[in-house]
Amino acid sequence: MDPLQALSALISWGQTHSEIGASATFRRDALRELQTQVGFDQAIWAEALIADQLSLRSAELHNIDEAARADFERAAFADPRLPTVLGAPGRAHAYSVRPDDPVEYRERVARIDVGHFISICQFDPILGVASGVVLFAAPQRGPFSDGERSFVEAAFPHLMAGWSRCQVVALERSARAKQSLPRFSAACRGATIDAAEPEFLSLMRTEWPHWVGPRLPTPLIDPVTGAALGFYLGKQVVAHAKVAVDTALVVARKRSLVDDLTARERAVAELCAQGLTYRDIAAWLSLAPATARNHLAAVHRRLGVTRNSEVASLLAMAAAPWPADDPA
Repeated sequence: MDPLQALSALISWGQTHSEIGASATFRRDALRELQTQVGFDQAIWAEALIADQLSLRSAELHNIDEAARADFERAAFADPRLPTVLGAPGRAHAYSVRPDDPVEYRERVARIDVGHFISICQFDPILGVASGVVLFAAPQRGPFSDGERSFVEAAFPHLMAGWSRCQVVALERSARAKQSLPRFSAACRGATIDAAEPEFLSLMRTEWPHWVGPRLPTPLIDPVTGAALGFYLGKQVVAHAKVAVDTALVVARKRSLVDDLTARERAVAELCAQGLTYRDIAAWLSLAPATARNHLAAVHRRLGVTRNSEVASLLAMAAAPWPADDPA
């Protein structure tokens, strides 16, 4: 692939995957994508605090056995070129082990069968944090080319931007998912309310203004069993019931924008929330890609959002109060 096309594809990949918010796997997957264009064998993507000395804060290892982790990390931090790399943030350096390197360093990289490197970093002076990637290759591979060095230099800031965005999206999603839509409950014996939160009763009156208890409103009663209906979607209220013998917990909330999605839009939204692209969704639902893209655009429009991470958050907020496969 042409280098410009490859760089464009990598940038597009980073933008898409940053919106998924899968912060646990983003760096690992990004290194795998980078490896399709740069022929390295192992890699470390690390963050370190810079004070009087470097202090490793986190590290993502690619194709490195856990038993060799310490050797690779020490090789990266003992690299005689490290001060040069840190002194020129944003610039990729390609180099090889030299005969005049310290003996201890040469012995360490020989143990892990490494002879060639590309290193690049970014430095945040406010946080005092350096983030960088070190790519390793075996001695027999030969030095990295200038084209590979240039590709890493062009790609790294975009991957860093994607990693930063990914972490923010993950935190936003976590925070919003925990703030589920307000729900209110009633305990029922059969279809008769034994106890209920005042807000539950008020919600019932928004759907059925003339309703009075103690029996549940008729639409919430299963005509076959005479107990609370498992699920009800009304104009104002959404209710779920969990029934055990003749006792039920009924949980109700106000209807939300998520509930206004059509069945097809809801299926698209659920897959979108799992991180699938519109092309993946099209394949999953046996749709034309253009149709899946139109459905996804309709989901965004109906929910009043612009990012897939926001779709995931709204779905989480409106989710059922217990797992769908939880037996009644």
